[in-house]
Amino acid sequence: MDNETSSSVSTLASEFINFRPPNLVEIIDSRDPDLLAEFCGKVRTLAGSALSGDQTPGQQPASFFDRLKREHAELSTKHDKLSQFLRSEISGDVSDRQIELLGNQASAMAVYRNILKQRLDDLEKADG
Repeated sequence: MDNETSSSVSTLASEFINFRPPNLVEIIDSRDPDLLAEFCGKVRTLAGSALSGDQTPGQQPASFFDRLKREHAELSTKHDKLSQFLRSEISGDVSDRQIELLGNQASAMAVYRNILKQRLDDLEKADG
């Protein structure tokens, strides 16, 4: 996480911490649906910002191309880790059915990754 994203997450965390009532028990005990909804909204905002890394306040949203590149990179990482697991000795601790399903999942991920790569190549060619 870069410094700007980290700062944004810190700001959101600070807003979350300063949310009144200050304590989750009070929110739950109140059984006030509006208060619970507000609290859940703040949690979603905080979690979404921390996980997505798409945009920090005051920053331009990531371009479509950048989001597509990030999706391809994330999928590649997941596919590589799954493939490594399937080749490892640890996979022997998993049922044959799970190994079959994980193999199918890895194959589907490879196809999807290839499609994303073709889309990226096509967009780069169109811009170049």
